[in-house]
Amino acid sequence: IIELNISIEKNKVHTDITNHGPAVSEQNQKRLFDKGFTTKTYGHGIGLYSCKKYIENFKGTLELLNSDKEKTTFRITLPLN
Repeated sequence: IIELNISIEKNKVHTDITNHGPAVSEQNQKRLFDKGFTTKTYGHGIGLYSCKKYIENFKGTLELLNSDKEKTTFRITLPLN
């Protein structure tokens, strides 16, 4: 299950993306957005890195809000102006 929650706060729009898959370990959370970091056998480690850089080009942020045994939530924040 994937959930999307969109909210507006001041001059920013927040998009929270939550999945109910496995948690991201604390060790992996520290490197999650690093270029070349992957937990997959055949991964390249450019997915989340590229997403973060692309969002930052629009003066936004991409962050991991939380990850536990029940769910993992990422937040994209972009300015409205």
